[in-house]
Amino acid sequence: MIQKIATTIIIIFFINNSFTQKSVISGYVKDVQTGEYLAYASVYDSLTGEGTVANNYGFYSLNLPEGNVVLKAEMASYQAFSKNIFLTGNVSIDIEMAIFESQSVVIKDDKNISEQSQMSIIRIPVERLKAIPSIGGERDILKALALTPGISIGAEGTSGLLVRGGSPDQNLMLLDGATVYNASHLFGFLSVFNPDALKSVELYKGAFPARFGGRLSSVIDIMMKEGNKVSPKTEWNLGLISSRFLTEGPLFKKKGSYLFTARSSYLGLVLLPFSTKKVGNSINYWLYDINGKINYQWKNKNQLFFSIYTGNDFWRTKEKYTKDDYEKTRLDWGNQTASLRYNRIITPKLFAKALATYSRYTYNINSESHSITVRQNQPIVYNTTSHLQSYIQDWTLKTQIDYTPSPRHEIKAGTEAIYHTYRPSTYQANSTDGIDSVPPLPAPIHAQEYAVFAEDNIHFTTWLSSNIGMRAVAFRVADTTYKAFEPRASLHIQLPYQIALNASYSKMRQYIHLLSNNGVGLPNDIWVPATRKVAPQNAQQIAIGLTKFWKKYDTEISIEAYQKEMNNLIDYQLGTNFLSSFNGNWQDIIVKKGTGKATGIETFIYKKQGKWNGWLSYTLAWNKRQFEAINNGLPYYAKYDRRHNVAFTGSYALTDEWNVGLTWVYTSGSPVTLPVAIQQSLQGQEVFVYEGRNNRRMPTYHRLDIGFERKFETQNGHTATFSFGLYNAYNRKNPFYLAVLRPSQTGTTQSNFTYNVVQKSLFPILPYISYGVKF
Repeated sequence: MIQKIATTIIIIFFINNSFTQKSVISGYVKDVQTGEYLAYASVYDSLTGEGTVANNYGFYSLNLPEGNVVLKAEMASYQAFSKNIFLTGNVSIDIEMAIFESQSVVIKDDKNISEQSQMSIIRIPVERLKAIPSIGGERDILKALALTPGISIGAEGTSGLLVRGGSPDQNLMLLDGATVYNASHLFGFLSVFNPDALKSVELYKGAFPARFGGRLSSVIDIMMKEGNKVSPKTEWNLGLISSRFLTEGPLFKKKGSYLFTARSSYLGLVLLPFSTKKVGNSINYWLYDINGKINYQWKNKNQLFFSIYTGNDFWRTKEKYTKDDYEKTRLDWGNQTASLRYNRIITPKLFAKALATYSRYTYNINSESHSITVRQNQPIVYNTTSHLQSYIQDWTLKTQIDYTPSPRHEIKAGTEAIYHTYRPSTYQANSTDGIDSVPPLPAPIHAQEYAVFAEDNIHFTTWLSSNIGMRAVAFRVADTTYKAFEPRASLHIQLPYQIALNASYSKMRQYIHLLSNNGVGLPNDIWVPATRKVAPQNAQQIAIGLTKFWKKYDTEISIEAYQKEMNNLIDYQLGTNFLSSFNGNWQDIIVKKGTGKATGIETFIYKKQGKWNGWLSYTLAWNKRQFEAINNGLPYYAKYDRRHNVAFTGSYALTDEWNVGLTWVYTSGSPVTLPVAIQQSLQGQEVFVYEGRNNRRMPTYHRLDIGFERKFETQNGHTATFSFGLYNAYNRKNPFYLAVLRPSQTGTTQSNFTYNVVQKSLFPILPYISYGVKF
C-alpha cells in the first residue's frame, strides 16, 4: 500500500513538472553603492507571482517557466528593482539595489503582489533601529528590539531581553554564526553590538526554523557587514560616553573587501570628579569593542569570509579609609568570537555553506583589603584577597545546504557539532591572619552537542504555504547523554484583501541554565550547564496570528496570540548564598523540576517607510512559575512577568537635512518579594518574615525620549551627522530596585520595628550630543 502511494506521488510530481519547461534564475542581491550582499530581499516574477526571499547571504534562486519574465526585487529602505527578461535557460543575474536618497519616498508597485508574511519574526533594517533615541546617544540594537511586541528588558539600564515570558538566558544570540553569551557593556547600560559593524538583525520569537536550536525563547541572528567592495570609506563618531571608528574598502582588485570597527569609552575621565585624591579613593571604568572582517570571492562566485569580535569591560575601585586601611576591587568581563565561513554555489538550485566558529565569555572579580592593627605595641598587618572566576567556551562546526528543486519547495538541511567547556563560578579567598578559604578548583565541565536538521518551505498554492522541519539533538555531559527530537511547523494562508492567517508550533530544548537573584536589590546571576542531576530545559509553543498589509501606505498591522509551556526550570530558595557555597555541589543547592507557563496577545502597527515611519506595539501577557519547594508548591508570577507593555517609536523628516525621533514606553511593574512582617529571634535579632514568592509589584515604568539629527555636507565635501536629544525627557523617577531600610537610613524617626520600602531610581533626564563624519 505504502509503495503504491509513493509511486502515485512521484508520478503526479513528474507530470506536474513535465508540461512546462522551466529554467532557473539565480544570483545575489547587492547594494549598488557598497557591493554588500542584502539579506532577506523579496525577489519575484510579477507575471506569474512566483517569488522567494534571498537568504542571509543575499543568494536567491527562482525556478520559472521559460518565456517572458519581469524580475522584481523589493526591500525596506531600498528602491524597487525591475528587469524584463526572456528566459530560455538557466541564467545568473545579480540584482543591484539603490538605497533611498530621501526618507519621504514610498514604494508603489503597478501590480498588487501580496507579501509572504512570516509570523513571530522581527526584521527591521539596522539603519531604522539606529535612528531610535537611546541613553547617552549610544545606538543600541537590543534596546531597539525591546520596543517590539512580546519583547522587553528586565530593568532600566540592563540589556537582557525578555521574550514571551522567557528569561535572558533563553535567548540565542549569534554574531556571524558565533554564540555571544553575555551581550552587556557597562553593567547593561548598552549592548556589545556596535551598530556601525552590523548589516542585518533577525529575531525569531516563535515559528523557529529547524536550523536553530539550543534556546527556549528566541534566536537573534546578527550579521556583520562585509565591507565596501566599491571604494574605501572611513567614519568617525564622537559621543558623550564613547567614540567609534570604522574603516572599510575593497581588496584583491575588488574581489574582496575588509571591515574594521572599534568603539571605546572614556568613562574614566567622566568619573575623575568622583575620585578624591586627598583621601585616596578612586573609580575607573573602561570598555572597548573591536570588529573585523575580511572576505574573498572567486570567479565562480564562491566566497570565503573570516570575522572576529572582541570586547571587554574593566571596572576598578579603591576605597581608602585611613593611611593604612584600604580596599581594592577589580571586575573584568568580556566576549571573544571568531567565524570562518565558506559559501559555494554548487548548481543554480543548490547553495552550500560550511561554518566554523569560536566563542568565549569570561568573568572575573578580584578584591583586596589591607589593614594594620596594633596589639601589645606591635603592628599586625592583615592582607585579604579573594577571586571569583567563570568562563564558557564553545567550538562549533556547522554545515548547511539550501536546495530549491522547484518553485514549490525551498529545502534547508544540515548538521551541527559543538564542543562546550563550562567553568561555573569558582571562589577563592585567603588572608595573612591564617584563616584561609582556598578549596580546590573544580575541574571544567566538558560537553558535546550534535544536531541534524531539515526543513522545507512548501508552497502548495499561491495562497497556502507551510514550513515543516525537524531537529534531532544529542547532548553528552560526563556519563549522561540527552537525546531529543524537536519538531517545528508553521502554516501561512493568504486571504483576500492582503490579509494573512498564520499558525505555528515549536518544540525547543536548552542545555544551559541561569541562577538569578530573586531578592530585593541588584541582580547577581550565575550560568550553569545541564548535568546528570539537572536536566535540560524544554518548551513547547503554539501561536496564531493575523496580518494585514497595505501596500499603498507601506504599513503592516498584525496581531498574534501565543502560549508557551516550559519544564525542567531551576531556581533557588531566598537567602541562598551561592557565592560562598558554589565550590561545593551547586546541583544540590538549587530547586529543580520547575514548570512555567506564558501566554499573551501581541499587536503591532508598523509603517516601514515614508516621511513619517515607525511603529506602535502593545503586549498583554501572563507569566507564571511553579516549584514544589517554593511558595508552598503553589504557582506564582515570575520575576519577568509584565502584564502590559506599550511602546511607540517614530521618525519624521522635518527637511532634507533634519530628522526628529520620538520613543515612549510604558511597562507594568515587575513582581518582587518583600517582607510582610518583622519578628525578633531568641538572640534578639530582627528577622524578616516573608509570605509567598513575588508577593508584591514594583511601580509602573514609563519614559519619553526625543532626538534630533541633522545630516549635511561639510565644506570639505564629507557627509556629517550631528545628533542631540533627551533621554527620559519628563524626568520620570522609574524604579530600578526596592530597598528595605531602617527609619534611620531614610531620615525618619519611627519605632525600632518599623522599616520602609524605598524605591531606588537610576537615570534622571539625560541630555546627549554626538557628531560623526564620513570620509
